[in-house]
Amino acid sequence: MFVCSATYRDRKGIYLLDERGKVTTELAVPGEGEWFGNFAVSPNSKWVAFTCHVRRRADRDSYPIIRSVPTTGGASHDVERWEPRYETCYQNPVFSPSGEKMICEFALQHAGNPDLRVLKLYEFGDRLDGSWTGVSIVNPRHIGNHAPQFMADGERVVYFGNFAYEDLLEVCLYDPKVADHDLMGSVGWRLTEKADGVWRRPRAIAIQPEWEQIFFIQGHSRSEERICVILLSDLPPGGHRKIFDTVGGAHDRIGGLEMSRDGLRLAYDGDAAIYLVGTDGSGLRRLSANGISCRCPRLARDGTRIAYVANDKLCIADLDGGKAVLLTADDLRVDMFEWI
Repeated sequence: MFVCSATYRDRKGIYLLDERGKVTTELAVPGEGEWFGNFAVSPNSKWVAFTCHVRRRADRDSYPIIRSVPTTGGASHDVERWEPRYETCYQNPVFSPSGEKMICEFALQHAGNPDLRVLKLYEFGDRLDGSWTGVSIVNPRHIGNHAPQFMADGERVVYFGNFAYEDLLEVCLYDPKVADHDLMGSVGWRLTEKADGVWRRPRAIAIQPEWEQIFFIQGHSRSEERICVILLSDLPPGGHRKIFDTVGGAHDRIGGLEMSRDGLRLAYDGDAAIYLVGTDGSGLRRLSANGISCRCPRLARDGTRIAYVANDKLCIADLDGGKAVLLTADDLRVDMFEWI
């Protein structure tokens, strides 16, 4: 089954699809003056957490908040309530591997240069609530952190930190055992120099959990984008890398990264095509056909299949080279999706 953000019969929302790609449940639709952003599905497939942009004042842009809804359907609720006094902004939720926590981008008044905030999650019947753990991961120059991903232990976090006003993003690691602190929160360890990470792509970082390889998309200020990789064990405490290994090919644009459950393969979309490559750099191959605009690759939890969006339709294929099968009908246009 799938959760997807889509337009179904001219109605935008978040929908549950069965294995044949048929809509079974309308999970959430935006209200007047609202629109949805990125979403995530909990590891136990019970919850969908999504960004909802809400226009609260006529003279201002909308404020993002994170809401949740059960995958079985029902009412959606704010995970963390909006504070009008501070004009809080929450967006781009990411669940921890256990599903007990969530990290998201957090800011006051304006969402453009966020810090990162870790929430503890609590289930109360048909609602999922969050409470701040006290962990805020801040940028020492206060110009933004982005694209967080939990490490396998659910404690450490890899993310992009902006250390230059020229918008050059570096790969950083928050480790509660060694993190520095300032008045606003914790400051992570900078792992790279001139990483040149890409902007506004929540899945620009992927983690190989066993070997602790960190893959990231490079190329914000370059003529081409590549997938770079660093091995955390190669770095002494406080050290950083200036030269990076790469996997896959060079592209004008790489949309996002998807790590397989066994950590052996990485899927990505480059220049509107779907690719699969080993995390050791071997076996690069294109999975999508020519002449079709493809994006948003997602690997099945059993590791045998891949699904992706092709010309706004959901397609599925076996990883052993089977032909892609179109799942969704003409009355459904898919923006993004996740397996459950």
